[in-house]
Amino acid sequence: KVQAHIWNQDEIVECSHPDKNSKWFTSCGLITPDDDVWHNQPATLDLYSNYIFSHSWFESKNFGHFIHDHLPNIAWMRTVLPTTSKFILTESELAKKIFSVLDPEFLDRIEWVPLNETIQVHGLLTIVVPDINPTAMETKLIQYLWKWIMEKHPIAPEDRTIIWYTRKGPDTSHNRLVDEEQEKDLIGIIQKKMENYGSSEQFVIYGGSKDGHTMPFEEQFELFRSAMVAIGPHGNGLANVLWMYGLSSDNCED
Repeated sequence: KVQAHIWNQDEIVECSHPDKNSKWFTSCGLITPDDDVWHNQPATLDLYSNYIFSHSWFESKNFGHFIHDHLPNIAWMRTVLPTTSKFILTESELAKKIFSVLDPEFLDRIEWVPLNETIQVHGLLTIVVPDINPTAMETKLIQYLWKWIMEKHPIAPEDRTIIWYTRKGPDTSHNRLVDEEQEKDLIGIIQKKMENYGSSEQFVIYGGSKDGHTMPFEEQFELFRSAMVAIGPHGNGLANVLWMYGLSSDNCED
């Protein structure tokens, strides 16, 4: 987990949560610094503009959690705050790859900051603290992400697919595996139903890899953008369902 200190002269920004008894409660990433940190720590990076800072509960290097915890929050801020404001985000090659496909122009509004840097913002700094962590099931924010996707990728894919997500790829930790025989049965049921209903979609088994390597994110995006239906066990790869064309809270179930 990544944690941060934020202060403005003599005022410390702290994180609170309305329901600390919730089983989902985790720190939003803001912690009170020791006196020797916030009184004596010199800035290693000066930023001259208006900036937005937000951090979700999980580091931005985790594929699934970046997509469903970080992106909806960023999408909401992109909508409600001035277009002249820039974003402070933790340095992340994963995040850069995702933004380069989702909205390449948005990369110009991001200041990527490595860990263990002390930043001084010379301008207005807007700090957004999520009211619930994780934000994965916060559909009000996810709707802003869906609108962003539709804005930048409005054309419906011509060739549609039905996807089975298997957690047998090389990038999974092999938890939450479906029993091999049960998985075969489930795939057989899906294919039989497609045959019965005369489905024209291509059936795809997706495991996050291609030719023995991680599938490039652009191809993952295009694959799930084409999906009419995606089925599979809970896992990072299934976070790709957020790219599906026409997806809404009315037709997505966990």
